Amino acid sequence: MMLSNLNLSSLPECNFEVRYVDSVLLNPCAEYQRLLRMGKVARIAANFSEYIANEPKVSYRDGRYFVFDGQNTIEARKTCNDGRDLPIRCKVFYGLSKEHEALLFAVQTGISSELTAGEQLRAKLVAHEENACD
Repeated sequence: MMLSNLNLSSLPECNFEVRYVDSVLLNPCAEYQRLLRMGKVARIAANFSEYIANEPKVSYRDGRYFVFDGQNTIEARKTCNDGRDLPIRCKVFYGLSKEHEALLFAVQTGISSELTAGEQLRAKLVAHEENACD
């Protein structure tokens, strides 16, 4: 994934807190987020450990929590809880727009699943990323 041509300076000052959010309140944004991958959810749940699980990254916008990284992990946690909702420790960001979330989704790194070219382009288009719009 190319990161060198992305400009994260358009993001507002990083304002977040780590807090528990009930999973029933966590929503992926269908405009830029890919579909839930139940095979991946099953693999995560089968090997789930708090020692290696990352907190989902969530944007609090318009009175709702939008997941931009970690929706499969959220579903795996619910799977490990017999399919019931539960409080999940999240990294909650404030002051992000939908476009900011899409950009962050497009450039996510770590052990997250690599985005396909189409998924990355769709997220960058929602983010109004200059090179993607060209």
